[in-house]
Amino acid sequence: MLKGEELINILELDNFQIAHVFIAFLKYYLHEEVTEFEDKCERAVYSEFCEAVDAGKEKWDEYIRQKVEAGIAGARKKAENVKLKNSGAMENVSGAIQNDSGATEKDSGAIQNRSDATENVAIKEKKKEEKTREENIRPLKSPTSSADILRMKDCGSVGDICADVLDYLNERTGSHYRSSAEYESKISTLVNAGYGAKELKGCIARKYHEYGGTDEEGEMMDPKCVFDDEVGSVDLGQLRMTGT
Repeated sequence: MLKGEELINILELDNFQIAHVFIAFLKYYLHEEVTEFEDKCERAVYSEFCEAVDAGKEKWDEYIRQKVEAGIAGARKKAENVKLKNSGAMENVSGAIQNDSGATEKDSGAIQNRSDATENVAIKEKKKEEKTREENIRPLKSPTSSADILRMKDCGSVGDICADVLDYLNERTGSHYRSSAEYESKISTLVNAGYGAKELKGCIARKYHEYGGTDEEGEMMDPKCVFDDEVGSVDLGQLRMTGT
């Protein structure tokens, strides 16, 4: 605290001295270096201001410290309550998991059985497809006797054979050809030469194996080309030479 004479001297400070003290006080507040006062009265006023600021700062720091401690204590309390609630929930979940575990084991056995059955079906279907493919591609025997020719002709009329062969061609190529007088004429020539539906299908399979998926597929798999007298005779001749 300022004493009597020093307090009186404060009232006698001129504007320059007041400004000098005020600037020094700001530097102190901002933690900057302050030059020593030569004037006794200025030094006394400056010291009084600094002591007041320090006292206020200590009170403020104590207030903040108490608030922080109270906040930490409240947060810990809430955390403990949440932990207790979660503990009860975890016990309930644990019981549910144990109940589901038995059901899962049963389901696992059932899934394994279904998986084995599916695998067996897939293997059978694959073998069936491979057998069908081999039968379609394998060279076929040409007729070697009048009995064979009569047997092929008795398998159905030329119209039936034409429809059957075109259905097979459409199935292999994904096309939509229909029976016509032109196709029946070409197929009739081959049937009269002693070849039946089975041999003609073998010819289709052979040509599709060669041209399927190529740029020439559309042209070479057209019935006009497949059953052309000359081309058909060549292909069927190859079947005769390589037949088993």
